[in-house]
Amino acid sequence: MQVNANHSLGKASILKATKAQSDFEFMEEMENAIEFFERSSNEIEFFNPSKFCLPFYRSFYAVTFKKEGTEDEIQRYLTDAKDATKGSKNKETLIKVVENLANALTEAHKMQDANLDTIQHYLNICRQYCDSAADLIVDAADGAPGAAQVLQRGLPIIDKQIKELIQKIKEKAEAVCRKTQGTPLEKLGRATARSVKELLPINDILALTMALDNMTSIARGWCEYLPTDKKINACEQLKNLTGMEHGEQGMAIVSVFEYLQENIYIPKIQPVHISETKQEIVRIATAQISFDLTESFPFTVKKKEEVKTKIFSVLEIARNDDANIVCLPELCLCEEWISEIKSKYPDMIVIGGSFYKDNKNICPLITKSNRNIPYQQKIKPSTFEDGVMEPRMIPGETTYRYETQFGKFIILICRDFDDLAHYFRGADIDMIFCPAFNPANKRFQNEAHSHVERTPSYILIANTGLYGGTSIFGQLNNGYFSSLVDGGCKDAGDLTYKLCEVEEGQEEVIIADFNLKHKNVQTPTPSNPDEEIRSVENIRKLHLF
Repeated sequence: MQVNANHSLGKASILKATKAQSDFEFMEEMENAIEFFERSSNEIEFFNPSKFCLPFYRSFYAVTFKKEGTEDEIQRYLTDAKDATKGSKNKETLIKVVENLANALTEAHKMQDANLDTIQHYLNICRQYCDSAADLIVDAADGAPGAAQVLQRGLPIIDKQIKELIQKIKEKAEAVCRKTQGTPLEKLGRATARSVKELLPINDILALTMALDNMTSIARGWCEYLPTDKKINACEQLKNLTGMEHGEQGMAIVSVFEYLQENIYIPKIQPVHISETKQEIVRIATAQISFDLTESFPFTVKKKEEVKTKIFSVLEIARNDDANIVCLPELCLCEEWISEIKSKYPDMIVIGGSFYKDNKNICPLITKSNRNIPYQQKIKPSTFEDGVMEPRMIPGETTYRYETQFGKFIILICRDFDDLAHYFRGADIDMIFCPAFNPANKRFQNEAHSHVERTPSYILIANTGLYGGTSIFGQLNNGYFSSLVDGGCKDAGDLTYKLCEVEEGQEEVIIADFNLKHKNVQTPTPSNPDEEIRSVENIRKLHLF
């Protein structure tokens, strides 16, 4: 009889719990019920209903009120409850309710540590478990009304826990948004943050499918910001999602975003306003000269006077041809030449290649100006600058966007172009200058073509004559390619937007006029079919000597 008394007291506490006005009162009555069921369960009886009620309500209490990390405890209670069902369909349904709620919380906790863009996946699964639990409670209401009512009373508490977790995730999204401020990915950071703020319950399979498709699209967008040589790994995974189960799709997307997180570097960008743009057509000279570097770090040019003569010859050619901007190769400059360049060529902007100072590889923008113009520091060291025993080159952190009378541009020194150029697709810039000392011409030129193809703009690479590959890129009607081939600027059969290139061993200057207003391929209007506006004109190569 004592068994029945304790069990009845437990049921009475369950009834009180269903009518509790506060969550604290609900928790207290649940604790009382569990205590009575435990007493009853310890009594030896052939038929003891508390053998089911004790582990069942313990599991529900653990799900509702205990913190994360109790998964093993919950599973132990559920196993004991299953052993005591004795084939009862109602009891099996009640157990499924708790299992779904436990799984919902597990998925919610996963969201705390998930990559920002995998959160929607966990939320979808979480909502599916909650919706399933709610449906099961309705199914159990006829056969076990008391248990169904107490489960129903606990749902808002569990829902509150999930909402608190989502709030933390939203805060994480806002932090990511702040991290991308002042970088080329600022818009993407904001969009990602908005997507988390707009998280909604997923109530059906169609909505889940659409959500996963949206996540895949977002992942593809992020993949575009991977360096060219690192895209294959992530992109291939995204190609194979069709036909996968939702869970497999979600895990594949998680894997992609983990890879993205490890391999994406977000550069800081800082505008440097020198002047408003004053010209629509800008003439640019891109130089290739041959020179050797010292073997020891920090590297400097050998035969300084010979190299200086070459640089000033380039500048004379550029001035005599009315060039507005000149770009020199990486590491060809000595700091002491800057003042002479500035005084002799005040009307030109000289992208001064680069030189080492305090173990920093820096490119000066040399021009006549009343303001102090910051030099562009190299961010990503090349292989020969990255020491094995100790650091060599001190990397920079900021990419400057120079706003000048001859347009808006950035300078990406050698390896920076390969690793960072893709971040500036769609950016409000006219040109990217790449001073280089680089044997990997093919890879750089592939990236340049890809960039120009996606974003109407111009890329100018100035490399050493030791490796060749100095080149200019811009969108141009391919009907003009044959004339570029005839002029020795382009190889026959080359359909890329590489408009002119200097071969290895040659010392030449590419000079061309670039249209800052019309940077894409122009189509002749029917009224003036002969007046096509060309993005790049007057392309030619001039020998240095």
